[in-house]
Amino acid sequence: WLVNVWAQASQNENTLLVIDEFQKVTNWASTIKFLWDKQMDHPNVKLLLLGSNSLFMDKHLTESLAGRYELTHVHHWNFEEYNAAFGTSLDDYLLFGGYPKAAQYIGKFDAWSKYISDSIVTPVVSVDIPSSSKQNSQKVSQFLDILGRHLGEVTPYSSLAHELPSNTNSRVIKEYIELFEGVFFFKRLKKITVKHLRRDSTPTLLPLFPSMISYFSKLDHFQDSEQKEKYLKAAVGQRLLGLNKGTLKYWREGKQEIDYIYEYNGQIFALQVCEELDLKKKKSIESFKKEFSRCRSIQITESVFKSFSHNPDYFLESNAI
Repeated sequence: WLVNVWAQASQNENTLLVIDEFQKVTNWASTIKFLWDKQMDHPNVKLLLLGSNSLFMDKHLTESLAGRYELTHVHHWNFEEYNAAFGTSLDDYLLFGGYPKAAQYIGKFDAWSKYISDSIVTPVVSVDIPSSSKQNSQKVSQFLDILGRHLGEVTPYSSLAHELPSNTNSRVIKEYIELFEGVFFFKRLKKITVKHLRRDSTPTLLPLFPSMISYFSKLDHFQDSEQKEKYLKAAVGQRLLGLNKGTLKYWREGKQEIDYIYEYNGQIFALQVCEELDLKKKKSIESFKKEFSRCRSIQITESVFKSFSHNPDYFLESNAI
C-alpha cells in the first residue's frame, strides 16, 4: 500500500504526502527508509507522518530513519485554540476541553465522558499500550484508574504502591507512568531540590489536558476553589509544555512548594498558580530565591490566565519579578 501511494505521489513534482496514524502501516519504517533513500538525488515527495502513539514510533524512528526526519510534538488544544474555534469560556475549557471533537459535548457530561472513554481512553488501554509494550490491558486500565485519581498532585511512588497490587514496586509504577506519557495522557514532572538534584521518587502527574481531571473524578463542576485551582494549574502547565522549549519541574521543601520551575534560555521562572493572589505562597518563592537569587517569580491567577495563555513568553518576561 505504501509503495503504491508513494508512486502516485511521485508522479508530480514537489508533492506533499500526508499519512495519518502511519504507525499502523505494516513495515512502515523500513519501507519509508527505502523509498526516501531511493529519491535522495531527485527528491519529488515531501513526507508528513502523523501518529498518536510515540511508544510505537520512537524506536523505529531512531533505528531505521535516523538523520532523515524532524520531530514535531503537537499538543492537545490549549485554551487559546479552543476559545478561538468554539468561543469556549475558561470554565468550560477546564472542565471539558482538550480535544476539538469533544466541544460538541460541553455541558453534557455523560455524553462527553462517553466520547473520551470510547474514542480516547479505551483504544489506548486496549490496543495502543498492549501492542507496544506487551502489557495486559486489564492491568493497564487498573493502573490508569489509580494514577488518574492523583492528577495534579505531588504523589510519592510509595503512596501509589499502597493502592496497587502487593507486588508493585516503584520501578513498575515508573514504567507504567512512562507508558501513559508515551500516549500523551500526562507528564511526570520531576522534583528538584535547592541543590538542583532531581529526585524521581516523588513526581507530580501533570494532565496534558485539564479536563482529564473531570474524566477521572467524574465531576462536571468545580466542588470548591481548591479544586478549580488544580484545573487552572494543569492548564498553566499544559501551556508551558506546549511551547516545546525549556524544562518544567516543581519544587518542594517541607511545607513549602512551588507549582512550576520553568527554565528557558538561561532564565529561571518560579510560577505559583492560584485562583486569587495568595500571600502564603509568596513565602515559598522567598525561600526558593534564597538559593536561586537570579530566579524571577510570579503568581498566575484566574484573572490573568487569559493574558498568560495568549503569549506565555511575553507574559513572563513582562510580569515576573
